[in-house]
Amino acid sequence: MMASDIRYADPDARISTTFARLGLVAEYGVSWLLPRLIGVGHTLDLLLSGRTITGAEAASVGLVQRTVPAGCLVQAAIEYARELADKCSPASMAVIKQQVYEDLSTTSAEALSRSLSLMDESLDGADFAEAMAARAEDRSARFAALPAELLTPSGPPDPVDGLHRAG
Repeated sequence: MMASDIRYADPDARISTTFARLGLVAEYGVSWLLPRLIGVGHTLDLLLSGRTITGAEAASVGLVQRTVPAGCLVQAAIEYARELADKCSPASMAVIKQQVYEDLSTTSAEALSRSLSLMDESLDGADFAEAMAARAEDRSARFAALPAELLTPSGPPDPVDGLHRAG
């Protein structure tokens, strides 16, 4: 769950990290990933105590982005994915995802510099032109499929070997 880009949970779900209660360490790189998702304080609270939290509390600390009743989780995820597919540029989403994960390990100046270069490229791109034409014509944009060079997996770096995994 932690390596997913967007996480949903039932508000009554029960979530825990029981490592300390079992005499174990934080396993599978969770000590690297969790503070990046919810901050050091929330991470230490959950890892040190091993307490169980609800999906509602998970949402309040940023562990999940949305709470949805259990019977609606799959439908909510499908609707969200459909909205992304229908309304957002695949190339733009791929580059944004890459920016977010790569910028976790850069300075703000490096991130700003790279984003300015990427902005210039996107402003000159076909997807921006299509989006502006669609707005002028009061219709939905018809974005091109994801270019092959953007099909490489981009996700959080694997805490064990540092490689990016699809997420």
